[in-house]
Amino acid sequence: MNASTLAEQFVTGALKRVWAIDAASTGFARELTNRAGGLAGITPLRQPFNLSKEDLVIAADHGIDSDLQISVYNDILNSGATLLLIASKSSTVYQSVNPSIFLDSALNKTPAYLSNNRFCPIDTTLNIAIAWCFIAEWINACVIRGYVPVINASTFQQGGTERAALYKSHSLFHSQGTFDVTPLSPGIYCELYLKQLEHTLHHIIHTQAPLIEKACSTYQEALNQKGTLFFKADSHLISHQFKLSGNPGFFRYLDENLSEENAEKLLVSPNVYTHLGYYTYPNIPLFFVNQKGATSVWLQGGMENNRIALKDKRVVIDQGWVSGDAVLNLPGYDIRIIPESGIIQNCLFWELNLQLIQLTGDNLNP
Repeated sequence: MNASTLAEQFVTGALKRVWAIDAASTGFARELTNRAGGLAGITPLRQPFNLSKEDLVIAADHGIDSDLQISVYNDILNSGATLLLIASKSSTVYQSVNPSIFLDSALNKTPAYLSNNRFCPIDTTLNIAIAWCFIAEWINACVIRGYVPVINASTFQQGGTERAALYKSHSLFHSQGTFDVTPLSPGIYCELYLKQLEHTLHHIIHTQAPLIEKACSTYQEALNQKGTLFFKADSHLISHQFKLSGNPGFFRYLDENLSEENAEKLLVSPNVYTHLGYYTYPNIPLFFVNQKGATSVWLQGGMENNRIALKDKRVVIDQGWVSGDAVLNLPGYDIRIIPESGIIQNCLFWELNLQLIQLTGDNLNP
């Protein structure tokens, strides 16, 4: 219903711009912007705001920095903009803000954790899943009204770069008649997306579990030898997860790309290099893995396009999502819509940490 209401406001011109904000620094806005299969017209919102009644801002409560979130969201509402808030009804943020549109995360409390030991905050993953379901339904609601939103293509796909350049100057919607797109019944895209996530996660469980266990055994052996576990990610989300309460701190996150000098110092036994990526393999770490024998774990997606020849002792885990990342078909459109990688990557990151907790017997600090 919310998707339908907002679609009507956009196609009539009452709303003209879409923003995503990340007041809690969880990676929420990064995940929703510049993503293959995501809206080309969605933009990260940063202060100072220059908003009006023609703006829609998508936000989510992660259960941290509540006072800051309340202040920011009230500023957005006071500007006249429409605020779409994903939150728990029991949260301080929701109860202190009167959002224009509310999507209930159904959590009993925030932040929500996987266990009583405050391990693995699940808010991030849930907020993003809800946001992508909503965006998928909003796209379909616009198509029902004869308007086709511009969707980002993966630059890794053939013609992706050219397509991005072609539509860069477009507004939120394609020109009338650009695509003859067939809408689906309301609610179908949300259901299809959740089923796809379930399918991918089950596929990982059934095909990659031995490799995940092998990776964690490699980590445990390195920790027993006082080694360091380095973690580098191309993901829009993972760097933010390292900062959240509930991270047991097994990995040292690498913010910058490795130089040859740093790689020569860091990628040595008993240290382990882990790379979580999409289709590319960074040249410098790859050189030290293949030529210098550095121990490594690779979590890669879309590998049917770019399978790499690593030595037998290297662990390569396929994240399972399809080439190009986006997973839903919009009949009559030239590319798929709505990505799943952020959610899959988040789940894998916390799974590695969970198995390491079980292997090492570490007790988490509450």
